[in-house]
Amino acid sequence: MEEKMDLAYDIDLFAYDFDPYEYNDNVDDREEHVANIYAWICEHNKGLMDWLQNIIDGNPHSEDAAKAMALIVRMNNF
Repeated sequence: MEEKMDLAYDIDLFAYDFDPYEYNDNVDDREEHVANIYAWICEHNKGLMDWLQNIIDGNPHSEDAAKAMALIVRMNNF
């Protein structure tokens, strides 16, 4: 459980770093957002994986793509 929660926090941080304006427009409560991400990880939510894959596909040689890929690898461990 702790690894999934750590991953949820890391995805939340990545989302903020990737697009802080969109993050601030859509996230009112960070703890609630992390809890939602945690639930998505536990449910193997395809939308979360698709979002990360779209970041990779959009610019495969970017630092963001490398971070997104690392998150996908961690999610696949569950």
